[in-house]
Amino acid sequence: MGLACVGALLAAGCSTSTGITKPADVSGSGSASASTSVSAATTSQPQVSSTLTEPHPPPNHWNDGTSYDPCLTYTAEQIRSWGVDPAQVDDRGVEDRQVRGCRWSADGWSIGLTVANTKASSYLDPELFDNPRPITIAGLDGVIYQGGNASAPGCTVSLPVQNASVGVIVLIFDPKRAKGVSDPCAKATEVATAVAPTLPK
Repeated sequence: MGLACVGALLAAGCSTSTGITKPADVSGSGSASASTSVSAATTSQPQVSSTLTEPHPPPNHWNDGTSYDPCLTYTAEQIRSWGVDPAQVDDRGVEDRQVRGCRWSADGWSIGLTVANTKASSYLDPELFDNPRPITIAGLDGVIYQGGNASAPGCTVSLPVQNASVGVIVLIFDPKRAKGVSDPCAKATEVATAVAPTLPK
């Protein structure tokens, strides 16, 4: 995958929506999962008034490898401490069935946290991801890789969590407005360092 393709994935906040996301050993059908999602989305998931305003889709067979839910784990104050606005939130599970998580925006940039049933080490493939390299955060062996382009740079840190991985995605979609955030990899590493201790074992 070239830089342009990775950039498109990052811009969509969806660094894992390729064939690499779908695990080979998952049982069950997509249609069964879809019907479960519709019925459970309105009843089984708690709401966080400081972030989500719509029904939150439950995990499905593409992203049920962990109990961790990035949309429901953090307070508004924690999200704000990363530099983004907790009220400017997009539920990634609504946009893309293969991942779940949330994306919070600020002026000119965003942070996304997405979960997929993919090993973090899978993102070391240089044919699929731009400049991937190992990174260790809080004792977790993860991967950091770049994306986007010169006018909208992005970076993802992928960390293992139970039988899945979480991607910490930083995209600077308007560098002139993204005050204080010039290096997306530095910011992704900073947020991943805050996220790592909150991940279930």
